[in-house]
Amino acid sequence: MQAYHGSEETKQFFIERMQSHIDADELITGDGWLGSKGCSVGCLFHKYDHSLGAELMGTPEWLHRLQDTIHESCSDEFRKTFSIRFLESIPVGKNVDSVKSHLLVFILERNKDRVSALDIDVDLKKQVIDAIDLSIILYTNEWSESAARSARSAAESAESAARSAAWEAESAAGSAARSAARSAESAAESAAGSAARSAGSAARSAGSAARSAASAAESAAGSAARSAESAARENEIDLIGNKLIELLAE
Repeated sequence: MQAYHGSEETKQFFIERMQSHIDADELITGDGWLGSKGCSVGCLFHKYDHSLGAELMGTPEWLHRLQDTIHESCSDEFRKTFSIRFLESIPVGKNVDSVKSHLLVFILERNKDRVSALDIDVDLKKQVIDAIDLSIILYTNEWSESAARSARSAAESAESAARSAAWEAESAAGSAARSAARSAESAAESAAGSAARSAGSAARSAGSAARSAASAAESAAGSAARSAESAARENEIDLIGNKLIELLAE
């Protein structure tokens, strides 16, 4: 699959279409396509259908689902330029499929750093980090049946430990842990899209452990913490959006 079907004219057509919607203040959030205005995907295809990328632009569905998620979830300032920067960053004729695994590794590494910084049970922390490491192996093309078995075992242990240590995570993590856990989980789930489903049982189990920790942390939240959490999530999505653009341009 070649981006823009190998045509510079096709690239310019979609950039100009998007720019015209931006200039007319027709690029919005919350709705896919309303006939004259819509979200990033709606304004791009004049229809809210992520699968149209393959037919119209030579780009995969997962990329446009990610485009959609970033547009809807990023900060207001980032949103002003994202859709145009996204289109401009894709080189004519490029097969962008390899970008997916690189972006997922970027997200997993950030999640790993967050878990490392949490003041939680040492064994729980190690088990969750081990599960993340094994998921990273999957996306760096070092996966094997042996690694798969180890991943399942590590992820199951991490999930069990997360449940038993939920109260400790709740009291120790505080608002910083809540923001980190929620933004990490949301970013990972949003960016992965259909790709995350291919991660296998290890990634799903690790995700379940992360959701358990996030849920435990969230139970202690107040309104001020929720506001900080929202800002942290927007910041994380902005970072992912910038990384996506960087990877596409390479």
